[in-house]
Amino acid sequence: MCRLLSLWSAGVVSQIRFSAVSWMSDERIVSALALVTYDYFLTVDQERKYVWNTKWTPGTVLFLVIRYLPFIDLPLIIYDQSNLGASQAVCTAILWWYQFSCIVAIALTDSVIALRTWAIWGRSLTCGVLLILLFLGATASSVYYQVVALKEEQYFPTPPGFDLPGCIFFSVDATSLTNMYTIYAVYESLIFAATLVRGVGHLRHSPAKLMSILYRDAFLSSSCLFVIAILNIVMLKVSPPWSYGLTSLYRAMNAILPERIIINLRETTMGININGWDVMTDTSVGSHNPSRRSGQSARDGVRRDGRRRGEPDSLRVSTELSVVNAA
Repeated sequence: MCRLLSLWSAGVVSQIRFSAVSWMSDERIVSALALVTYDYFLTVDQERKYVWNTKWTPGTVLFLVIRYLPFIDLPLIIYDQSNLGASQAVCTAILWWYQFSCIVAIALTDSVIALRTWAIWGRSLTCGVLLILLFLGATASSVYYQVVALKEEQYFPTPPGFDLPGCIFFSVDATSLTNMYTIYAVYESLIFAATLVRGVGHLRHSPAKLMSILYRDAFLSSSCLFVIAILNIVMLKVSPPWSYGLTSLYRAMNAILPERIIINLRETTMGININGWDVMTDTSVGSHNPSRRSGQSARDGVRRDGRRRGEPDSLRVSTELSVVNAA
């Protein structure tokens, strides 16, 4: 009896706290959906041109799942936070769907970023194995901590006299979620470091447009996801209920960033011959870089690095071939 009373009291406290922050959480979730929708209208013409009007490939399917999944799970979680009188079964099903939908989205985003990292490293076998191990470790660990966190959630129905909207869950410990976002932050930091190490050599020598866009998108994506993951960790330590909005923002960015990477890459490689699997069939990549190094001899056409004018940089060609092959 005392235990039941204690649980009920905890539920009432949770509901009072829930009512204090739910309106802010709702606003942030709606803001996340608005952000995804805004990005959709910004890029719908590019999607039509570079996705729908091209041959379907595994990359196309990956893009469409990343692109449209948030239009399912974000409205569901808005309903979860605003409905009146939903049953425990419905509330629990929506919560589990949303959390695992987030994990799927994050895994897809990580795979896109990992593929680009593998490509700029020349599709090295060693790099590929390390990235696979890192990806599998991060995904498996995040699934484990997410399941633990969901099992720790306790559902409380609204008691008589409390007309509070939304499904109310109460968790006494945010350690599992903190560990999950720590894993995401570590993953993004390692990917950023791998990209930076490889990019130092490329970016010093006026890289082609394709490589510049690839590095730009890689740096921005990893940095953005890392910062949001760190903010989530801080909020989970300071005030767990307020971290809900950041979770929605993290979900939105895991839709926007990878689809931008794919669209930008396809747009940049439109002048290159690629087959239905996005594999380059033309090795004339040097034409993507119109710039020339200073100090060239106009009479003999020989560049400072010993290559004649128009002769492709073998390192850059092999790297850009790898990039397009991984698209």
